[in-house]
Amino acid sequence: MNEITIKIDEIEKKELEDKLKATRWPQRLSRNKDVGLEVETVKRIVDFWLNDYDWNALEKHLNQFRNFSTYINKQKIHFIYEKGKANITIPLILLHGWPDSILRYTKVIENLKEGFEYNGKNISFDIIIPSIPGFGFSEFNKGLNNEEIANIMYLLMHSELNYDEFIVSGGDIGSGIARYMAKKYPNSIKGLHLTDIGIVKDVLQKNKGVTEDELKYKKRASEFFDKEAGYMNIQSTKPQTLAYGLNDSPVALISWIGEKYYSWSGYNLLSMKDIINNIYLYWHTKSIGTSMNIYLENATRLPQLGAIDSKTGVSIFTEDIMIPPYSYIQSQYNLVYFNEIGQGGHFTAIESPDLFTNEIINFVKRII
Repeated sequence: MNEITIKIDEIEKKELEDKLKATRWPQRLSRNKDVGLEVETVKRIVDFWLNDYDWNALEKHLNQFRNFSTYINKQKIHFIYEKGKANITIPLILLHGWPDSILRYTKVIENLKEGFEYNGKNISFDIIIPSIPGFGFSEFNKGLNNEEIANIMYLLMHSELNYDEFIVSGGDIGSGIARYMAKKYPNSIKGLHLTDIGIVKDVLQKNKGVTEDELKYKKRASEFFDKEAGYMNIQSTKPQTLAYGLNDSPVALISWIGEKYYSWSGYNLLSMKDIINNIYLYWHTKSIGTSMNIYLENATRLPQLGAIDSKTGVSIFTEDIMIPPYSYIQSQYNLVYFNEIGQGGHFTAIESPDLFTNEIINFVKRII
């Protein structure tokens, strides 16, 4: 395990700047916003990046934390590792998804390190935020699915950092990885915290005895698949084809993943700086193709999960996509904490860091 410093070369910054300035803009196709991210929106992002963005901001932000790299099963893994400030600390691994990154959770590090008071005791968290293999600074050696990444994340916590028990929290793909960790390593998972539970196929395939909340879910899911799931279909089948354009054109990258930041987050909750930092991280690490590949791996060879016995907390942010039915969550998880929060979307911790921190603390109070 080696401590590292994040550094982006000045030549690379100049090359990116030149590419942004040399963009060959497409014609606007429609005034219907459903056809993709509007040309005017992408131009605003590019203009901010060129004229108002601090090109050193990403490095400064990441380097205020302790960054490490290690090898697990011949796979290079990058992670942020910050120790809690209280005498009593609880290890907490936070798992991001697509198209976000470790930046999903960096806004909550300080508050979680400070911790909380409970029953007269000061308790805080040791924070571990890994880049999923194929994302960011974690290299891509071969395609891995959620279950295989769960094995690597368990070894990171148990063998590399020597934690016998820990809490895992995840959203999006990170939610899937966290659930496989809880299923496979129940003796080590002190608690499982989720901000979503993925696509609930059991409910979508259910035809008899459908409850009211399941019916709402089926309707919302149908709308999502009709209007929003094109990215999922191509990333699950032809990620290599997409990778050429997105890896070479920063504006293509902005439009492809930036659209998700706008359509999946809560109302105006992601700042321009947040959006650019995430896109810049994908650009610098050349990881857009390798990150998309996880959709192919999960679509073609991910084993069925089943019910989970670990103590589980679910925090639903009501502006998220495809909110799962409570009846299903209750039937599949050992649910000890559930809350619906009226503000925030899919990228919970980066959109609403204080609300997310409170959810982690409130869940943990139920299991300690």
